[in-house]
Amino acid sequence: MISDRIHRGFSAYIDLVQRHLFLALAAVLLTSIASFYLSSRLSIKGDLKELLPDNYQSVKDLNATLERIGGVGSLIVVAESPNVNANKKFMDDLASRIEKLPEGTIRYLDYKSDDIKKFYEKYTLYYINIEDIDKLYGSIQRRIDYEKLTKSGLFIDFADEDPLTAQIDEIKGRNQKNYTAPIQAFENYYGGEWGRMLIMIIRPYEQSLSVENARRLINNVEQEVAGLDPYSYDPSMKIGFCGNVKSTVEEYDTLKKDVVSTALLCIFLVALAISIFFLRIRIVFLLGTTLIIALSWTFAFTYLSIGYLNSQTAFLGSIILGTGINYGIILMARYVEERRKGRIPADAMKISVRNTLSSTFLAASTTAVAFAVLLLARIKGLNQFGMIGAVGVMLCWLGTFILLPIFTLITERVRETVKEGAESPRKSAVFAKLTSCVVHSPGKVLAVSITIAVLSVLLVAQFVPDAIEYDFTKLRNKTSVASGTEALEKRVSKLFKDSMTPAVVLLDKKEDAPLVCDVINEKNMALPESERRVGSCYSIYSLLPKDQEKKIPKFEKFRILFAKNEEYINGLKGDLKDKVDPIRESLKGDLLTIDDIPYALTKHFEDLKKNKGVVVFVNPRPGMLLSDGRNLTRFSDTIKRFTLKDGRIFHAAGASMIFSDLVKAIRDEAPILTLASFIMVIIFVGFVVRHWRSSWVIIICLVVGIITMLGLAALLKIKLNFFNFIALPLTFGIGVDYAINVVMRLVRDKMENVEHSLRHTGLAVMLCSLTTIIGYSVLIVANNQALASFGWVAIIGELTCISAAVILAPALMVLFNKRRSDA
Repeated sequence: MISDRIHRGFSAYIDLVQRHLFLALAAVLLTSIASFYLSSRLSIKGDLKELLPDNYQSVKDLNATLERIGGVGSLIVVAESPNVNANKKFMDDLASRIEKLPEGTIRYLDYKSDDIKKFYEKYTLYYINIEDIDKLYGSIQRRIDYEKLTKSGLFIDFADEDPLTAQIDEIKGRNQKNYTAPIQAFENYYGGEWGRMLIMIIRPYEQSLSVENARRLINNVEQEVAGLDPYSYDPSMKIGFCGNVKSTVEEYDTLKKDVVSTALLCIFLVALAISIFFLRIRIVFLLGTTLIIALSWTFAFTYLSIGYLNSQTAFLGSIILGTGINYGIILMARYVEERRKGRIPADAMKISVRNTLSSTFLAASTTAVAFAVLLLARIKGLNQFGMIGAVGVMLCWLGTFILLPIFTLITERVRETVKEGAESPRKSAVFAKLTSCVVHSPGKVLAVSITIAVLSVLLVAQFVPDAIEYDFTKLRNKTSVASGTEALEKRVSKLFKDSMTPAVVLLDKKEDAPLVCDVINEKNMALPESERRVGSCYSIYSLLPKDQEKKIPKFEKFRILFAKNEEYINGLKGDLKDKVDPIRESLKGDLLTIDDIPYALTKHFEDLKKNKGVVVFVNPRPGMLLSDGRNLTRFSDTIKRFTLKDGRIFHAAGASMIFSDLVKAIRDEAPILTLASFIMVIIFVGFVVRHWRSSWVIIICLVVGIITMLGLAALLKIKLNFFNFIALPLTFGIGVDYAINVVMRLVRDKMENVEHSLRHTGLAVMLCSLTTIIGYSVLIVANNQALASFGWVAIIGELTCISAAVILAPALMVLFNKRRSDA
């Protein structure tokens, strides 16, 4: 048989290793050096677009946007102090320094509204609605009549205040949205809180989502800020940074920190668990060395096949470590058992390999199959997660049976791992009572299991309609909140007239801009009011005053009025003169064109090649939170693809489209991937085990474990997101391992002493589960909340599946064995 040939092959391998131990060790060192080198070259890409395939329209559109305009992100510098003049002086000095940075560092910066204010003052009348122009004309006419009557001595004024001043203020206030700067200003400086908080918006020249470019820009600006010494302006001055350039770097740094910290914590806790179980530090060293080398093989493969890790695959190290060490634990537990019987190291290793090879291979294979099912996903992040996970698990299994014999036999030459006749490890009184209950009361165990499963089904049925997590604030990075970046950005966002991160539509020519906005607005208005998610479509033509053709003739009436009454108009004084003069000066009589708009406003609509007006911004409805996935999806659906009347198709680009596609992909693919994983694992178990009774026991345990897992998740109200749903297919593969090992040990021992079999295999399997739980549990301390939720779901799955394996599986085997005996 093939299995016999494989076992003989491994026995021959152990004999070969025993004869050439140090040569084998040298070969391991050489391959390890190569794999560690390749692993060290892996980079991490934290962009969400890296989770989607490159051929997704949202990804292609975002890449095109980054290439043409460098994204719509920015770095925002915030200066705060109670000294308004100090704040203004600091911003002026910082601007002069940043403008001297090397060419290509920034596209532009904004911190003052001088040019914008001058423009709107020059063309005040153009930006007032037609109805208010008529009202303003009537008010000025009445004021002139008042002046005439006053000078004639025929008018007695009983009014307490000048009505024209109040009316001009009222009309300007009503039309404020037509001619104000895009950002709130105090004395022409962008900011709020009466000048106690001023901001500077810096647009990067390069792609804002590139971590390297974002970090370089932040470092440059921080150096300039440090060079000014903010405390010299005011001892209480605080400088802060926000914007998506800042958050890009912050998210990336947190991701790297999480990867390292969770991996180190996982290694420590796994080592602690193994040392407690085996009571031998040497075994911790043997298993740890084996697994670290196997992990280096995995990441070397990742570098050669993919070249980088994404925000999902970056944490596979802890997951593979917690799972991959299981095979070594099973092998070493059997090895220690054989050494206690007095067998020499080589023979003990041969017997251990022969008795654990098949069961661990099946366990590793089912886990790999569960990972491999993710290769069916359209989401690139899941696809890569599945490939790396499947390869990693199998390499850990291979490393266990290739490397562990080498390291074990070498250390045996120095000092015996276990002496003949040594006592077994301390027995667990709790576990002994548990095994006794399973063996003597299997019917009660089955009844309790069925009851729990039924209750879980009821909980899941109630939870399913609201099972997907749409609140993206629960998936954010906790560090941004703790560091104050998110809180600062919320304060700054209130200063902006529109969204700080709008969706973008790229055009070939600016003349298409009005057509694009018309179609988007029509599409939005066609929806029921409660489903409208678009607030505004803003193009360079939106900067022009509306209804100019209707307003120009009315300007002529103003000119005639002012010309006929020049003496009275010139006689105006004080506040009234300051309000009427801008109206008088704005009577140009010509239609404004794009060329009349100041660059301070038009630059936002340019691409990197200075093509004016080829960018259109689409803003969500004011007050609508895009952190709610349902709002985000509807907003994206409205604008992501639309057709002009001439048949041309346009696409909107932005983070909203990426998020929306992720949400949809999870909603569509999660059930399919989960079902596919379940079916594949069942088929694999049936094909490999081939013993129908054992296969049924394993499958029943898996089903009960998964149902209970879902029930507990529903009870704890843990919703599915784009990351944690991976725990479902993974639990199928990893969770079934425990039932396989327990059932196959009982079959191998022919059910002769169930308690003895459970004592030797059950505890080892529980340790395997513990190490896997550790691999997951370290994720719950991560700053990434989506990752933490994955850890919780996976831990619940581990607990339910290991419980089914060590309690329900032997109970079912005992019941089946009794039925066969009775028959």
